[in-house]
Amino acid sequence: MKPKWAACVGLSRIGDNRWPWKQQRTECWNDMVHRPYPYYLRLVPNRWIWYTIRGAKVCFWKRKRKDMK
Repeated sequence: MKPKWAACVGLSRIGDNRWPWKQQRTECWNDMVHRPYPYYLRLVPNRWIWYTIRGAKVCFWKRKRKDMK
């Protein structure tokens, strides 16, 4: 079964500067294309950004893996 559209599979960043706008941050998609974060997430710190199959989003609650109790 081939998907009809691409899905976000992770987030990446290049650089270790504490200011988010000085880092190169991208979304990794399963069609082998790296897309930059949306404009409204460029100034948000990394600890508040998570991803779904639709791309990066803001996540203010604590992220927890579902397979760990």
